[in-house]
Amino acid sequence: MPKLDAYETLPSVTFKTGWFEYIAIGSLGSFLTILFLVGMIRHDSLQALPALLIILIALGFIFLWLACFELKVTPVSVSYVTLFAKKRSILIEELAAVEIVTGGKPTYCLLFHPNESCGLSAIAINIKPLKKEDLRKLALFLPKVAPHVTFDRRFLLMAEGNMPSVFFKHQESFDKLKVTDGKTKPPQFR
Repeated sequence: MPKLDAYETLPSVTFKTGWFEYIAIGSLGSFLTILFLVGMIRHDSLQALPALLIILIALGFIFLWLACFELKVTPVSVSYVTLFAKKRSILIEELAAVEIVTGGKPTYCLLFHPNESCGLSAIAINIKPLKKEDLRKLALFLPKVAPHVTFDRRFLLMAEGNMPSVFFKHQESFDKLKVTDGKTKPPQFR
């Protein structure tokens, strides 16, 4: 465990779900709810009530999942919590590499690779619920607290506001982007 005095000047950073996700899910849920209510009123029937209740319950679970989502980076560890998964964390000193992966499960994730010597498996963090600005802050902050870690080019590009596409046909154009300083070292913390 590293000494805490060496990290005193660096704060911890917590990332939660962005407001856009709540609006997007709420809009879709509202549309479906109104559609079912109009159908029930128009046909003077309660046959669609079970389907409407299922939609409302599913919407509640999605909002609960979004509310419980949390990614916390401290000078000592990185931890990730969701509603349906237990808390996963890794010490900064055990971290070997960080990369952005698209196309797996989850489809858009940040993968934390531990050192082989510690015997832990990689931690995949779903980053779709995070705001673009939070991802940029994460890409600026994490290299500051973990200078020994290898970061892939996609992660370094996030610090400049260039986010990898979740659509594979656009991924090739993203992969052609260059990190502005042309070096493999992490960008400077702003």
